[in-house]
Amino acid sequence: MVELGNICAFLIENEGVLLQEGTFSHTHLISGPRNGDDANEQQFTFFNLKAGDAVYAKIANCQAALILLENKLDHQRMILPINATVFVCEDAKKAMMNCARHFFLPEPASLIHPSAHISHSAIIGQHASIAAGVVISDNVLIGDNCVIEPNVYIHARTQIGNRVHIKANTVIGGDGFGYVKNETGAYDHVPHFGKVCIEDDVHIGSNTCIDRGSLSDTIIKKGVKIDNLVHIAHNVEIGENTLVIACSMIAGSVRIGENAWIAPAASIKNGITIGDNVIVGMSSLVLKSVADGLTVAGVPAKELGK
Repeated sequence: MVELGNICAFLIENEGVLLQEGTFSHTHLISGPRNGDDANEQQFTFFNLKAGDAVYAKIANCQAALILLENKLDHQRMILPINATVFVCEDAKKAMMNCARHFFLPEPASLIHPSAHISHSAIIGQHASIAAGVVISDNVLIGDNCVIEPNVYIHARTQIGNRVHIKANTVIGGDGFGYVKNETGAYDHVPHFGKVCIEDDVHIGSNTCIDRGSLSDTIIKKGVKIDNLVHIAHNVEIGENTLVIACSMIAGSVRIGENAWIAPAASIKNGITIGDNVIVGMSSLVLKSVADGLTVAGVPAKELGK
């Protein structure tokens, strides 16, 4: 629990503007953030224009002790709950998340669970949190302030930057799906000599697989966020701040640019390039390269509007 006055002081320090001081005292205790429709007098919330015109009725009926409002809302249409302390922020959702992170999200404990198996040749940075059942193989390099959840398997020679969060049951750096027919017609596995390189501030969801490169490396650049149940094949490169959402499949040697959005269940054919700032629609099948800034969707994927 955090005193209301402490949260208000944090908001003022971070460019929040006080619109109304409610009836609750500065020592009133707040338990955390909540959706505006469900919040009670021990919680705080936000409202923005995404709710459309219905937002004004939602604000009037809100029971939260502290309300953060987007500055684009029409003040003339607002009826503020008399009990609530109300702030106006440029981005109310972001302001609420910053408050929640600062006051209600403790730093992960720096510990290595005794059941984790870590090779003697692996190098682990400072303040790491490594959970039960994790396997870290030979010559793995992990940076500072990383969180690795239960039963993650990190194969040999994987390189992981700082502040990387890998969720439970994910596999990083296994061999990709590469086979060639031999003279008898049977398939022989192609050995993989590359590795996986994950840069700083990457988040990787649960039950995701990222294969190491065959001859080159698989590279996940700074700030990439990968959801649960995603498959990233060998030799893929994903540019900075790109989002890859649940159940997507990125085939081998694909290049994805910066700030792209790969929607749920998208499939991207091997060897093609997805440019910067591209949006790939939900469940799309991308068979051809996509130039910077385009939005594509469908099976097969086509530029929207064409």
